[in-house]
Amino acid sequence: MVDRAKAISENQMALLASRTKALNGLTTLEYSRKRAFAMCYWVLRWGVSTPSLIDKVSGATRLGVCQKLVEKGLLKKTKTASGGYVRGTARFITTLTKLGLDFLQQGGLDESIISKLVDPAKIRQDKLRHDLIAQDFTFENLRDGNISDYIPEHLNTVPHKENTKIADCIWIHADGTRTGLEVELTPKFGRSLDQFIYNVCVALIDKKVDRFLLLTDRQSICDRYTAAMNSGSVPLWFKNQQGRWTLKAQSFSIPKHLLEKLICVYKSKL
Repeated sequence: MVDRAKAISENQMALLASRTKALNGLTTLEYSRKRAFAMCYWVLRWGVSTPSLIDKVSGATRLGVCQKLVEKGLLKKTKTASGGYVRGTARFITTLTKLGLDFLQQGGLDESIISKLVDPAKIRQDKLRHDLIAQDFTFENLRDGNISDYIPEHLNTVPHKENTKIADCIWIHADGTRTGLEVELTPKFGRSLDQFIYNVCVALIDKKVDRFLLLTDRQSICDRYTAAMNSGSVPLWFKNQQGRWTLKAQSFSIPKHLLEKLICVYKSKL
């Protein structure tokens, strides 16, 4: 009985110490607002997120923190078309409300940040899993200190010339180098694969990013894309006067210094 009481007391002390460390001199209300700002800011930058990911962003060890912001009217929770029935798809998504945007602006939101609210009814459900995987993988690397900042695709306003691959998300590292994250869930073949490889090369040559990281749940995609990048050249395509895709007489020679700049990462569970 004494041992049990001692264990409970030690647990309470550990929780109290953890809470004190988290507050870091802030009052409970100040800390709560700071955490809410971080959560709403994350949704603003991505446009849409999920309750489970927002709980991670909060830094809390328990679930349901996102739901509290939904109840306060800062975030909106909407059931997805699949309702989580399809493997790997979210059951609910979260978007920022007008009240949530007002909260961010009152909290000192950078005026240069694009503050367009997203209508959950207009979100592309067929692209949702792809976008949320990019978001979740970005959060993991941000949390682990592998990157210092990120730019989601819709916030990438840097001018790009034709045939430049625009990454799903650009990761910015502490040394200033940039990695273009690409999530590939559907394999490309023929012309689509040729154009992907060529567009990646153009982006690397133009130094839009320093490398590309291709994330996929299929080993075959890793193998095919790596082989294509290391093939030495890639066919070039153009549309003829009839609007049909046609091969050019000459192929594009892939510079050798680019060969190691397309990194494929295979994760079976995405």
